[in-house]
Amino acid sequence: MKNKSIFELVLTSTFVSIILIMSLIPQLGFVTILPGVSITLVHIPSMIGIFILRPKYGFILGLAFGLGSLFASFMYASTAFDLAFQNPLISVIPRVLFGITSWAIFHGFMMLRKLSYGKYIMFGLVTLITTFAIYFGTIQITKNVVWNKYTVETSQEAPNEALLAVYEQEALANEGPAINTMIPISLVIIVIFISVYYYLVSKDNYGDLAVSSSFILGTLSHTVFVLTFVILFADAFKMAFGDAVTLIYGIAASNGLIEALAAVAIGTPIYTALRRLPIVENNFKHIN
Repeated sequence: MKNKSIFELVLTSTFVSIILIMSLIPQLGFVTILPGVSITLVHIPSMIGIFILRPKYGFILGLAFGLGSLFASFMYASTAFDLAFQNPLISVIPRVLFGITSWAIFHGFMMLRKLSYGKYIMFGLVTLITTFAIYFGTIQITKNVVWNKYTVETSQEAPNEALLAVYEQEALANEGPAINTMIPISLVIIVIFISVYYYLVSKDNYGDLAVSSSFILGTLSHTVFVLTFVILFADAFKMAFGDAVTLIYGIAASNGLIEALAAVAIGTPIYTALRRLPIVENNFKHIN
């Protein structure tokens, strides 16, 4: 028992270090892909640790994630939206809730294996949420690309009004056709996802599938928590953004999808490798 506690403390410290390093080094844990739009990757090591360790350590990792975000906002925030994370209610509290929720999602899915139709319950839940994310995420990502020139110009200290007018007209002209092109593509992706996911569910690999599904829902819960707290304090952004809720919806739709896919692709193999350690295996005896 003593060796197990020491191992958990060491592993927690290691994950906290990784989280803080990724948070504080620019373009490592929070990657800017468009002006004012960053993709979070720090949630990946956070969730790996949360899935492996006991709930109290998940709380610590969520807290470290939030503090890293808070410190980063003071170090290299560049937009009004980034500066919002200098408020601990936006940077820290949602990440703590994310840590607890991710642990509950993962262990809830693992418990479902005891039910006759547990894997189909997981299939229905993940499919519903992922389908929504793919469809609306694709639309919002398309809008972000179409409006990129306009967004870049508005982010300048002294934007050129003539260029803004030109870029706005171009974006308005291209937005509809671009979305009409991408919607069928998103529907094809949804059909492929559902088909592949159902095939995997029908096979006897529930454990691996539960891990990937937990990364998806855990990531989306993080996005929802953070942006919900931003919405609660949206008045702070109205002078900079106008309709803060519309902006936040767009970020949730686009970022949440990309971050979930990144979590599955990066987090699943790392978790699987760590899970094979005998001392980690012992942590799961109570749910197997």
